Amino acid sequence: MIGVSMEGFPVLEGDRVRVRPLRGGDQADLLALRGDPRTAVYQSWTRFEAADAAKMIDEAGRSPLDAPGCWSQGGFATIDDDRLIGDCAFHCPAEDIAQAEIGFNLTAGLRGRGYASEAVGLLVDWLFSARGKRRIFAVTDRRNEPSRRLLRRLGFCAVPAAYRLVYFKGEWEGEAVYERTAAPHAAGVSG
Repeated sequence: MIGVSMEGFPVLEGDRVRVRPLRGGDQADLLALRGDPRTAVYQSWTRFEAADAAKMIDEAGRSPLDAPGCWSQGGFATIDDDRLIGDCAFHCPAEDIAQAEIGFNLTAGLRGRGYASEAVGLLVDWLFSARGKRRIFAVTDRRNEPSRRLLRRLGFCAVPAAYRLVYFKGEWEGEAVYERTAAPHAAGVSG
């Protein structure tokens, strides 16, 4: 059974990245990441300033895991120096906390090197194995081909019926939903 937990955002280690909670020392790196127009182009914000970074870090640890509708926000850093290079988050829809939506961003200068794939893969594996999720999904702008490729690499499939048009930053744009479901034995699902 999945319940709401007051545990903090997980620490998950891979070969090159560590998924971890955000902390005060991450403020400059978080500002550089989210303040970069190359990151913001597919995101809801147009400006991200120092006060936004401080608030995001301050609020990151306050949401209980699996609380319906509340995003649990973390980051990922390089193993060698623990410097923040990206952020990642998840939330559970109010109608079914056995599902989770994920989101992620990577510093523009480090894209194409597999860091985000490793970090998102760690988070997805943890959501299935430790949190008992049955379905994980991501919503992405149809123009964001790098994110779409990453999701496919991690075993996510596009959900054609979930494609939708949204009015986003003054234009009509398409959003695609990608999903991955747990293997029946992995999430304790039977027959």
